[in-house]
Amino acid sequence: MPPHLFRLSGLAVAAAVLSACSQPGDDAASIPDAPPPETGVIEISDVQMGDIACYFVLDSGEIQPAEFSLCDPALAGTRHTATYGEVAVQSPACEGDPDCALTVTETLIVDLAPVLED
Repeated sequence: MPPHLFRLSGLAVAAAVLSACSQPGDDAASIPDAPPPETGVIEISDVQMGDIACYFVLDSGEIQPAEFSLCDPALAGTRHTATYGEVAVQSPACEGDPDCALTVTETLIVDLAPVLED
């Protein structure tokens, strides 16, 4: 199977897992349809460049996509308040072709503010 078929955002994977784990009548069944958070505190353990976004590996092991402009390896080991937003990114159907103009909308981290320690 081509590798581009496995390219999912961390949020898409989380939604799929929650959907698969939900039992009839569970409140968790409605979580994938809930709007994404606008902000949240994250602890970044690693920063990785991807095809359609930068990826923050969190201390929890979760992976969250971010805009390329935020992709700074110096963020590893830091805590930030992340702001999320809907962003048009290159479609997986492009298979990494830089000349492809197809896009999809994904929820990405669009801004970071350092968390000040007391």
